[in-house]
Amino acid sequence: MECSKSNMSFDFIKHVLVVVFARGLGAISMFLLNFVVAYTMPLKEAGVFFFSLTILMVLAPISLLGLQQTAVKIVGASFEQNDWSKINSFFKLSIKYSLMCLLGLSAAILLLFEPLISHLFVKEFTKLHLFFLLPIVTVFGITILIAHHFQGIKLPLYAVFLSSICVQFVASILIFSFGVDSALEGLYCLFVSSLLSFVLALYLWISKSQSHGGSGENLTTKYIFESATPLWVVVAMNLSVQWGSQLVAGIFISPEDLALLSVAQRIANLVSFVLIALNLVVSPKFSALNVEKKYSDLTSLMYKSSLFLIVITTPVIVFIAIYPELLLGVFGNEFIQAGNILIILSVGQFASVIVGPTNMFLAMTGNEKKLRNITVLSGSVSIIFSFVFIYSFGVVGAAFATLSALLIQSILSFVYVQKYLRSLTV
Repeated sequence: MECSKSNMSFDFIKHVLVVVFARGLGAISMFLLNFVVAYTMPLKEAGVFFFSLTILMVLAPISLLGLQQTAVKIVGASFEQNDWSKINSFFKLSIKYSLMCLLGLSAAILLLFEPLISHLFVKEFTKLHLFFLLPIVTVFGITILIAHHFQGIKLPLYAVFLSSICVQFVASILIFSFGVDSALEGLYCLFVSSLLSFVLALYLWISKSQSHGGSGENLTTKYIFESATPLWVVVAMNLSVQWGSQLVAGIFISPEDLALLSVAQRIANLVSFVLIALNLVVSPKFSALNVEKKYSDLTSLMYKSSLFLIVITTPVIVFIAIYPELLLGVFGNEFIQAGNILIILSVGQFASVIVGPTNMFLAMTGNEKKLRNITVLSGSVSIIFSFVFIYSFGVVGAAFATLSALLIQSILSFVYVQKYLRSLTV
């Protein structure tokens, strides 16, 4: 019996380490894409490409209507019961509604470009860029959705590879190999890599699902969206916190400054990578300990996780604060001037890390509504502050807007977690 438990524990740890390693490769792939773009394109063209990439990172997840997170929940529960009829039913319905939203949104954006959108963002971002970008949004969005289905059936390596590695890595190779020096050509490379990832994702899912019986349509639209709608709100507001300032910056600042902001933010995001990795380990434990009412163990795990994050990330933020020019210089001498922006953004990421895995804790312990309220507030702050700060202070204002939103989100989630933990001891 003890031997069996020991083997299960070892297999679990080994599995988690493999997934964390895969997520690390995903982060490296995104870093590589940014490096290659900064290396091959002039600063102005790099700014337009990075702005297009930001639009992609926002539109694709939002257009999925929260169905990607619902896939993990419904498909995961159905997989535990070996109910492939429900899994296949959800797959068909989620693809259908996501595709309708993606295509409808793309058509609306194209129609609104000349009378509205073209007057909002930097003039270098043209309708031709948008024409190439929107198919990428559709293809990449469906790929993300399929990747979350793989996460639901306990194949997270497939999910990470399809959503975080394949697209970025292949695009990097194409851009570097062909010496791409314009944003438009870069988007073409990104489309090819996204299409490749989509075809691979669809092939792998069909191969997997066809090996199991059951394809009945036994899920209703109402049932699906009762779960998806609140999750969509959380996804949308988290995206506002993460990328809102860059979208608003596209209205007020030049492509060159957009490039500086984009590179600085993507380097700063590496600070929170360890938090993402830790969430893979602690999220199921938070849920299990809460259900089993082992509150002392739950509290201990939360505090130990926070301490671990502080120990690991403090040297990273200190290094960034002392040597920002060294990191930015990797992308080219013209990016060194973004040192202050990198420091500001890194402080925001550091704040979200040192409070611990609070968002995941709230999500796993029945506090989803509190998490939703926090993300709505912090997401709104990100957008409002972005308009005010960027208009007044330019690209540095964008960094302060993101910092403000992250601080509010971190403080509120920390307060809610502490309040919940204290209630357990009463």
